[in-house]
Amino acid sequence: MDPEVILKSALEQGEISTIEALILIQAPDRIVPQIYQVAGRYCTFSRRKGDPQGYMYKIDQFIEKLGETPDLTEVHVQGGLNPDLTLQYMCDLVAAIRDSYPRMNIHAFSPAEIWFIARRAKMPAEDVLIQLKDAGMTTMAGSAAEILNDKVRKKICPNKLRTADWVEIVKTAHRVGIKTTSTMLYGHIEDEIHVIEHLEILRNIQRETGGITEFVPIPFNPKGSVLFAKNPRVRLATPEQTLKLIAVSRIYLDKWIHNIQAGWAHLGLDLAVRALGVGANDLGETVFEDAIVRSPSEETRSEIPPAQMNAVIRKAGKTPRTRDTSFRHVTSRRELVGAR
Repeated sequence: MDPEVILKSALEQGEISTIEALILIQAPDRIVPQIYQVAGRYCTFSRRKGDPQGYMYKIDQFIEKLGETPDLTEVHVQGGLNPDLTLQYMCDLVAAIRDSYPRMNIHAFSPAEIWFIARRAKMPAEDVLIQLKDAGMTTMAGSAAEILNDKVRKKICPNKLRTADWVEIVKTAHRVGIKTTSTMLYGHIEDEIHVIEHLEILRNIQRETGGITEFVPIPFNPKGSVLFAKNPRVRLATPEQTLKLIAVSRIYLDKWIHNIQAGWAHLGLDLAVRALGVGANDLGETVFEDAIVRSPSEETRSEIPPAQMNAVIRKAGKTPRTRDTSFRHVTSRRELVGAR
């Protein structure tokens, strides 16, 4: 089928099939020159118990860190699968944030963390989510998705939960009233079929629950990763591949998942702004402090002043708005991404 026909159909009908999405993403790039590589990374390290570079925030340290940045609207709380952390600790942490910042959106944990703590606590994931919600958790990150294909997951994240578990925990969160984002880690060993399968799973979840607020594609950086050591041919997605993924995601998901993020902290600001022209409508947080993305030994905090962010958005012909994870307009201008 001609990709041009598929694009015309998308404009007329507002939705395309999974096969049509695959045809689009497999179509040759129209822009051949590759100007620069995507500058981003995600989950390329881990620390075993007892490693001197391992660390954990105490609850009062976490609250103190939040106080370093004024006028926050949201905090993201994620960490590793630490067997020493109990459900009570997680609930106490969320409750402490809620007590200190009653109006802050607490975007906390991932399906992998919920799956892990539920197994450790020997209780259903639904009960874990309800307790966290009661403590003050507002929304949940749709991370740990990587690629939702178990053959790929076995190679890139063999110790993480399987696809069916990820899907079930996300749907359970929606069922108990916790909305989530959704993510995809791309640019490693996956192919176009895996990408479209992943998008189809997300679209099917959204058709059933309506609980996904945003799709966030995240580029893989092989630097320092075990995956790269075992697969030296793994390399970053090119800018044009990133733009194509965002464009196809917009066409395929648009009727169901209305928001697509091109995160400046993952893509670099220049490419993220270019992505606004092909389907993205979100650039991510203005304050980004992430010990998940970078090792504790690296500088983890980066920031774009709201005025600068607004200027680049307007230059791209768009209207800037400050939002929370549920895409409600807020008047404060800053967000912080944190890790325990």
